[in-house]
Amino acid sequence: MLQIHVSRLKNLSLPSDVVYYKSRMIPDMIGKWKHLEYLLMGSCYHDMEKIVSQISIHCKNFSELYILDCLIRKEAALAIAKLPNLKHIIMRNSKIERVDLVILLKGCKNLVSLDARNCLGFDAGDEEISKLASRISDFRCQGSRVFDRHSMEGNYIWFHDTAYDLR
Repeated sequence: MLQIHVSRLKNLSLPSDVVYYKSRMIPDMIGKWKHLEYLLMGSCYHDMEKIVSQISIHCKNFSELYILDCLIRKEAALAIAKLPNLKHIIMRNSKIERVDLVILLKGCKNLVSLDARNCLGFDAGDEEISKLASRISDFRCQGSRVFDRHSMEGNYIWFHDTAYDLR
C-alpha cells in the first residue's frame, strides 16, 4: 500500500540535513518517483548532477526545482539545462559561477521564473546575464555578487562553501 502512494509522489521536499548526509541515496530513489513534478532540496553540495540526471530520465513531467543554499557546478548546470519541461527554478543563496548560470540560461528554454537572489559567483548587474534572462517573465538576481575570498579582509565566514557577511 505504501509503495502505491510513493510511486505516485508528485511533490517532494528534502530538508538540508537529509540532503547533506544522504545525497548519494537520492538518485537511486528517484527512479521510483516517475510522477515527480516538484523537488525542493536544501544544502545540496554533492551529487546534484546525479540527482538531476535521474529526474531527467525518470520524471517526464518535472517542472519545478527549488535548490536553496546549494553548490551548482558545471555538471549540475548542464544536467538542469537538459530538463525538458522545467518552468521554475529557485536557487536563492546558492553558489553558482557566472559561466554555469549562462549554461542554465541558454539551456533552459521554457523557464517562466528563475530566482537567483543572493547567490555567490556572478554579479546581479551583469549585462549578458540580464540579456539572456530577458525572455524569462520572472527573473530575480538581486543581491547576487562575485566573491573573491582572497581579496576580502576577514569580514566573511565560509560554511559549506558559502560565504556569510559578518558586517
